[in-house]
Amino acid sequence: MAYQFNNHCFSEASQVYAAMSADCPSATSDGQALNCVPTATGYNINKFDGVNTTTISVIPALTDCSIDVPQILEFNGLLLALMAAGFVISMMRRPIR
Repeated sequence: MAYQFNNHCFSEASQVYAAMSADCPSATSDGQALNCVPTATGYNINKFDGVNTTTISVIPALTDCSIDVPQILEFNGLLLALMAAGFVISMMRRPIR
């Protein structure tokens, strides 16, 4: 099963958690430092206010990364049309004998 995050597909949940933790901001709006670390079930957000560290565990819901067959077929059709147009143009550029 594949999982989706930020329009990317990942084959393992641990890869999704690593991507989510990497996408974490480095500081809060009031200047507290944030550090996100992936875990086996999600990721931890460590917030440091200068004196104390607070850890928040996040267990996100995983989204299936399914293949969109109609979109793939549409892309292949456009690619085929582009190739056919290129072939026709190349044939038209050749002199008639």
